[in-house]
Amino acid sequence: MNAVKGYLHQNRICSVFVEADAQTVKRVILVKNNMKLLNELMNASCWVGEFPMPALLGSLRRYFGGEAVEFDYTCDTSGLTTLQQKVVSIIKRIPYGHTMTYEEVAAKAGNRDLRRAVGGAAAKNPCPIIIPCHRVIGKGGSLTGFSADGGIGLKRALLQMERENRS
Repeated sequence: MNAVKGYLHQNRICSVFVEADAQTVKRVILVKNNMKLLNELMNASCWVGEFPMPALLGSLRRYFGGEAVEFDYTCDTSGLTTLQQKVVSIIKRIPYGHTMTYEEVAAKAGNRDLRRAVGGAAAKNPCPIIIPCHRVIGKGGSLTGFSADGGIGLKRALLQMERENRS
């Protein structure tokens, strides 16, 4: 049986709690302002040597250090509908330092009118950063919607870091 363990990675932009077993990332929680949640996640965090996906922790360190990292890890999306799974699979392919609008993602999913469904799928994304829902933006480049603690400000910081380090 694969044990699920969580690890809290702290960096200059936000804290990232990642939970995984040896094969699958179960969830990622981004924390910017919520100290109560941060304390809960600290208490749930294992020692770095106990975490079942050490390569993922290295990828997170490099990413938040400003390196262009494409995360190639399997995320547990079993709690999403078929349409939501399709949407997050499209979002997962948005390259580092690039963005797509909700409408563009909806078109790739088969129907431009599904913009709201794209937003809903992004909000339910169990693995932000690994499935980079922060790269989905509104028409004309507007920053709309980001369900992680820190909201639009955190989304802006992530996109700015990626733009500054895009090759």
